[in-house]
Amino acid sequence: MDNSTTYVDAKRGKIKWYNNNKGYGFITGDDGEEVFLHNSMINNHAHGEKIEEGDSVLYEIELGDKGLMAKHVLLEKNDSFVNNTHKANSTDNIISSSCNEEAEKEITLVKRILFQHRKQLNNPKIVRGLLADYVSDKALRYVLTNLYDEGIIDNFINANDLNIVKHKYYKMLISQYAINENYANVGVNTWCDILNYIKLNNN
Repeated sequence: MDNSTTYVDAKRGKIKWYNNNKGYGFITGDDGEEVFLHNSMINNHAHGEKIEEGDSVLYEIELGDKGLMAKHVLLEKNDSFVNNTHKANSTDNIISSSCNEEAEKEITLVKRILFQHRKQLNNPKIVRGLLADYVSDKALRYVLTNLYDEGIIDNFINANDLNIVKHKYYKMLISQYAINENYANVGVNTWCDILNYIKLNNN
């Protein structure tokens, strides 16, 4: 990261306008502040998908040489958490662009296993054992374990804004654990899918 960059807490806003051909535009924050947006800063933008005026976003602000810019942007329409519905393949869609087919199958399996053991998610030994048994990818297991140890379950349960929680953990993995963006995205979405599904199914 450039030493001249300064981060501010996550904010909400809407796309003011966006040129899909050129890949840039502007966000107007809920506080009325306008910031520049480049497509390379959007974490969950599907290839070929159009960004439209009025799309809701969650983002951070980067203060650089050319003024305020948005970074770590999440399009809320692409986020299963924000939509408050569980889709069986919501995390799989992210994985398909960042992991191989075996990893995709592994994530589907671990989501199923952790859901089956949902009454025991407060037991660190059991959770770590399940992750060790069913996640062969060491990097992914490291990410999922650290998210658990950092209290993602309690933060989820007590959150007023679930997308803020998601953004917080995504940023933490990258800044504190030096996890690459793909693994951070997959790890956070895996836990969020599991916890959201548990919530929607009344435990």
